[in-house]
Amino acid sequence: MARVFIAVGSNIDPEQNVERAMAQLCRDVRLVAISTFYRTEPIGRRGAPQFVNGMIEAETDRSPEGLKCDVLRRIEAELGRRRTADKNADRTIDLDLVLYGDLALCTPEMVVPDPALFERAFLARTLFELAPDLRIPGSTITVRRLAQMLSAHAMQPLSDLTAALRRNLANE
Repeated sequence: MARVFIAVGSNIDPEQNVERAMAQLCRDVRLVAISTFYRTEPIGRRGAPQFVNGMIEAETDRSPEGLKCDVLRRIEAELGRRRTADKNADRTIDLDLVLYGDLALCTPEMVVPDPALFERAFLARTLFELAPDLRIPGSTITVRRLAQMLSAHAMQPLSDLTAALRRNLANE
């Protein structure tokens, strides 16, 4: 079983869509832990609704490609995600494979670790909650150091949503 970290985000009915995505993920992977979820500003879209973002730790026996294509993209489609050329478009749900074990992979279909991890505090900080001493595959930097480098000033913790998601995980 591979240890994986998946970013979960939404800015269209986010609380509802995050909960629905988590329920569907439980059918395909073994959820291990859930980070705090945060309200964050949209990237590259002034005036767009704020996002809800968090990270899950899971275990899977699927390949990285199988996890991305057969699980994450399927759940996104089932929850109404429509991919467009606008990478910053509003979305019902966004599920991104951030880390897959100790794998560093770069193909035309996918890049792992997700390059956005090095730029977006909501990815680095939520991963830090789950695996602070993990060395990021393909680099010499730890998650702790990366999280220290990225400011979390615009991240508003969502305690009630996080607690509800964690209760749901405990009941699975």
